[in-house]
Amino acid sequence: MRDRHVTTSPRAYRGRMQRNVALRHVAAVLSALFSPLCADAGLVLNDPLQGSTKGTRSGGVFVPGGWKVTGAFDCIYWHVPTLTKGAVEWEVRGLQPDECRGGMEDKIEIFHMYDYKFGDSDITYNGGYRDNPYKHFLRKIGCVGGTVDAMELVWKIGDEYMEPDTQALSWDPAVTYRFREEWGPEGGNSRLRTYRNGVLIMTISLTGIYAPAGHSIRIAASTRRDAAAGAPIDAVFSNVKVWDLSEDAPASPIIAEVSPDPDFAAPGLEYSRQLVLEQGNPLPSWEIIAGPPGLRISSMGNVNGWTPAASELGSRFRVEVRAASSQGSDVESWFVDVAETREVFFPFDRDAEGWRLSSWRSGPYDPGTIAWEPSGGHPGGNIRAGGSGASNNLDTCTREGGLLTRVISTAGIRALRVDYDVIASLAVPPGVSGEGNCTVLEGSSEDKVVVYYSTRGAGGPWIPAQMIPEIDLPGAWAHRTVDLSSAPAVSDNPSFALRFHWQLNTRDDTGSIDNIRIEGAVIQPVTTFQRGDPNADGRRDISDAIYVLGFLFLGESGPGCEKSADSNDSGDLDLSDAIYLINYLFLGGTEPRPPFRECGGDPTPDALVCESGAGCG
Repeated sequence: MRDRHVTTSPRAYRGRMQRNVALRHVAAVLSALFSPLCADAGLVLNDPLQGSTKGTRSGGVFVPGGWKVTGAFDCIYWHVPTLTKGAVEWEVRGLQPDECRGGMEDKIEIFHMYDYKFGDSDITYNGGYRDNPYKHFLRKIGCVGGTVDAMELVWKIGDEYMEPDTQALSWDPAVTYRFREEWGPEGGNSRLRTYRNGVLIMTISLTGIYAPAGHSIRIAASTRRDAAAGAPIDAVFSNVKVWDLSEDAPASPIIAEVSPDPDFAAPGLEYSRQLVLEQGNPLPSWEIIAGPPGLRISSMGNVNGWTPAASELGSRFRVEVRAASSQGSDVESWFVDVAETREVFFPFDRDAEGWRLSSWRSGPYDPGTIAWEPSGGHPGGNIRAGGSGASNNLDTCTREGGLLTRVISTAGIRALRVDYDVIASLAVPPGVSGEGNCTVLEGSSEDKVVVYYSTRGAGGPWIPAQMIPEIDLPGAWAHRTVDLSSAPAVSDNPSFALRFHWQLNTRDDTGSIDNIRIEGAVIQPVTTFQRGDPNADGRRDISDAIYVLGFLFLGESGPGCEKSADSNDSGDLDLSDAIYLINYLFLGGTEPRPPFRECGGDPTPDALVCESGAGCG
């Protein structure tokens, strides 16, 4: 094993050759149509569920992070404009595998859509929700309700309906799952697609148009009352959003929050950050408002053009951008630290370098293959997986492949990024056949590779981070990146683990991985302090406000920790800080934000310097 921990140097990768240019164009179009952050979508509901809701709530409690289910019949519902073409997203954590608690052993109700004007369906079951002509629900199956840990769906338009189940899925109560559903007319039908963490788990198509007279969106319990079914007790829902996906829906731009904040850049390497629109129609123009010299932004929101110098190591820069259109504008700002980086690199030139190689199969037939190969890599050695058998069909029980797994400690680094090279050689598409009943990788049977990560070691649970489906698997070596910088649990974690899982069809299908690189910014020691004590005497009193006024307006020396003087946590030092502190001390104003009552780090990044925090070690 050769884990080389080094500071990052510029890297050059060979040009990317794609197996099928036409298919790549099709994939790009599909990605644009079904991206969770469609730029041509109008956001009609955005409810974070942080302490309150815009909907109608029945039961449950608000906790840090969202709305918690405490009873089997708890729910929240919203009325939205009728959307014949739309999308909905929500997040939920606390869903248990093999659920067998009383009241949930049959079905766990997660999400519903229906016509609330039909039989007063918001509050009525018989003659209302049960018989609704525009009914959709998503349930998780418990220990006695069918295929354990699969999901059950209903999609109903008029008298036509379908009620399929997904394959069994993996679940972890510590993981926050982001669900997304998209519906709309396609070829005379209305098609519904359901995604979990970006992976398609079900597609349903029915004749007709989904057009309820009154459109209701609902999480947790329906009006159904069943002793063995109900809302997921102890689960926490958050971030419910609904979009109008019709092409003519104008919407002002909203830039998704940059994460992590602070971001990082390495000396000698060009900084790049792709911004994402949560909505915006028409597409906006972009501009840099603030940032280091040379920083620019493209017409598609990619921030680049700045390469930090070695002399800037340890510096922090504030970046601010604006997106503007005829419908309005939005501004997003974040900080970038110029930081030393560290990486672990696996070129596979001599052996498997400590990665565990395991064959895999979906059914009763021979398993696939996986092995270190001394040649054919990019360059040198690589890890190659293959299918088995000669059959080339859609039977889910004839899927094989291999797993590549390893624990890679990220102790001391944050904002992780995983880079790797991938290539596949695939047989012709499979012919028509029975589809079997075996569990396939992430709910579909096509050739693919899925990258998973775990924060608890090689035993999982495993969280999907990236999937490359058959249409996107390259026929020549290509570079791929998995950005885990917004997943804080993977930072500074000695139990961080990665897994590459290949699913293939026949022995003529192979896929290879090479040059796995895990990179992150070195975590710098944090100076702790207490806000509101700039003169560092250990007390909060009028002398602190006077001290702030003295160095702001009388030329007196400033504090050793500028953050301690930032009473209102604005990220700037000005007259308002003294006023804020006086208001708190004498007029009953709001207490300064943490760290105030005890020592701690600054939870809100800014450019203020803190070289020493009095009394905080």
